[in-house]
Parts: sequence; C-alpha cells; structure tokens
Amino acid sequence: IVHNQFRKNFLEQINNVDHRDFSSKSKSTLNMIIAQIKLQINLFRCNHETTSEELRIPNNYSMVDGRFIKDRTDDGSSKAQVSYHSYEDTSKADEGSKALSTVLKFLDELGLYESNVEGELIKQAEEYYSTIRQELSLIEFLDWLTISQEKELELLEAGVKESTINYIFQSINQITLVDNQDHLFGSEFREAVDTRNDAIIQKLFSFFDRTELRSIFTSNLGEYFTFLADNMFKEGTKNPSDQSLLIGSTVGRTIAETEKSPTQDVIVGLINLYDSSLEYISEVFPQNTAVLSDVKSKFDHYFSQNSETLAKLLARHFAKGLPIQKKEIEFFKMIHAKDFFEASYFTLIKDKVLDWNHPIDVDREKELINHIKEIAGAMLTQRLQILIDDVEVSQKVEKSIQHDLDKSIKFSAVALDWKNVSNE
Repeated sequence: IVHNQFRKNFLEQINNVDHRDFSSKSKSTLNMIIAQIKLQINLFRCNHETTSEELRIPNNYSMVDGRFIKDRTDDGSSKAQVSYHSYEDTSKADEGSKALSTVLKFLDELGLYESNVEGELIKQAEEYYSTIRQELSLIEFLDWLTISQEKELELLEAGVKESTINYIFQSINQITLVDNQDHLFGSEFREAVDTRNDAIIQKLFSFFDRTELRSIFTSNLGEYFTFLADNMFKEGTKNPSDQSLLIGSTVGRTIAETEKSPTQDVIVGLINLYDSSLEYISEVFPQNTAVLSDVKSKFDHYFSQNSETLAKLLARHFAKGLPIQKKEIEFFKMIHAKDFFEASYFTLIKDKVLDWNHPIDVDREKELINHIKEIAGAMLTQRLQILIDDVEVSQKVEKSIQHDLDKSIKFSAVALDWKNVSNE
C-alpha cells in the first residue's frame, strides 16, 4: 500500500508540472521532484526479481510480503525495513521506471540534471550503501552487493545518465570496499580462511580483482598470515632463557595445521605456516600470481623485522642434521640476515664435528651447502665448504685406518684447516 501510494503521488506530481512555466517555479518544487526521483530510485533498487535460488534471510529479519523486515527491538520499537526486497509482480516497477525516465529526460532538457539532480543521486547512493553495509553478515553482504551492482546498471534504462552511474560505482567501491575493511576482513573473513571456506574468500576477492583495488585484499590476507606468524614467534620466544624454544600446537589454527606435534620448535611452526599459506593461495587463487607475490611481500616485510633471530633459529634447526625439506629451503630464501645464519650454522656444525657422539652426514651437508650457494652465492658458503671437505677427507682416512686396526679398537679423528676455524 505504501509503495503504491508513493508511486501514485510521484506520477501525479509529474503530471501537474507545466513544462512551459517550469523555470518560474520555486526551488521547493524542484526539490520536491528530486525527492520523488530519489524515492523512486530506492524503490527501483529494492525491486529484486525472485530467482530459482532460495533467497537468504539475514539474521534478525523476517520475510513479510516479499520484503525483509527487521524484527522488533527489545524496547518494542517498530520494525525497520531493509532496503532490499523481492517482488513477484514487476509490472508496477516497470511503470515507475518509465515514469522516472520521463521526468529525468525532462529535467535534462531544462539543463537541470547535472546542476541539481546528479549530485543528489550520488549522495543518496552513498547514504544507501553506508546504511546497508552495517546490517548484514559477510556472506549476506556479498550476496546483496552482487545483486545491487546489477540493479545500478539497470538504472541506465530508467533514465539515469551513464556519468552518474560511473560516479555511483566509484562511491560503492569506496563505501562498501575501501572504507569497509574492518567488516570485510574481520572475524568472519579469518574464520573462512582458517576453515577453508574458499567460496566466501573467492567471492570477496572477485570484488577486489582489479588493478586499483587488488592490493587491499592481498594486504589484508597477508596481514592475517603474518599475524599468525607473529603470535607464533612471540609465543615461542617470550622466554629468552628457554633454549628449547617450544610452542603449543594450537597456535596458528587451521591454516598452520601441518605435521604439528604437541610441542615443536618455533622455527618449525613458522616454516609450516609459511608453506601452508603459500599452498593455500595456490589452491584458492590458482591462476593469480599477483596474490601470491603480494602475500610473499607481506611475509618478507615481517621476516625482515626479526631477521637476526630467525636466522639463528633456522641455523639451529638445520644443525640437527635432519633430512632437508623443500619448504625449509623456501623459508631460507626469506631470511634477510643470511650472514647471521652462516655464522651461527658454522659454529654449530664445527662444534658438532668435534663431538664424537654426533657424526656428520657429509652428503647431507653438501646438499645444504649447494642450496645455500644457489640462493646466496658461493662466498657465503666458503667456510662451510672447507669445513665439510676436511670432514670428508678425515672420514675417508679414519675408515681406512679402522680397516687395518683390531676390530675391538675404535678409532676417531678429524683434521681441520686451522685458518678456517681459528676465529672460532
């Protein structure tokens, strides 16, 4: 009833305007017509045709006569309408669209469109989208925004100029995307990433998948991953006297859940998180190298802030002599203080060489040196290369001597280049 009454008043006002004498009408008459135009446009925006898909009903709303109505508040205040509806009968909307086109054309012919109408329509769109963005959950908002953008394009057929539509789309991007990051990338976004609800993330990205907006999405995604890394790093290094540097298995949540034991080295957790994050991006955005590059940049910036500590932790991890994994080498590429890594690792491996209870796997060390050499150059591995060459020669001589000795006698020896280790 309200919809029809507004439409009736709008059409009556158009019919009562004398085109020949419009210029002499008071400003209030023009403002009244603009107000009716704005009302009709919002009704047009609200007129969503029903589809075969079941329409999602937002929380705290009820479906009443094809409209979403906000439930009564605790204080008993009246229900407020959400500005999007679903009408099965679109004939009335078609009539309104034609009438809107007529009056907009009339105002344009009088030279009043750009000077008096366009700015009001843009302002109205800003108010409309600012209000709606606060009402819905993330997935509801994305569904609504998809339909709303389609409706804005349909306003072209209702007489709204293309220049106005372009300005409106700029306002939509600014209000619903650029200025709405706290909502879009809040707890619902983080939960969707953690639980691998890829459909939500991909749909959200579709709104940012353009040159001028893409960095907003990738920056927020990268910041979430580095937020997990920072929590893990702080938790694992909060007690400097704790040389084991262990972290709990709950840090990092689902995205970092790879090969976790109840406790693990903080560096292992960071390696797994970094690897899981890159794997996540390659699966969710398989054809988009820009997302991968931007997120890597976020990690690079974060690692640079803790470069020396991370270098020493990684050196300690490699010194355990475990089989080398590809993800560990990828992590090494992100380490900025590679000279600190070399210094720490050289000291650790030299001490291990002189400890008879920890024999050196020469082949494994050669493999690691080759990886480091490919990434950072031969100069960084020079001392390590000499040390491992000495160990290899020593092991061969040791084996030869042991062969000639009584089997009951165990012989162990190592000869090292004094100049190479004299500073240690």
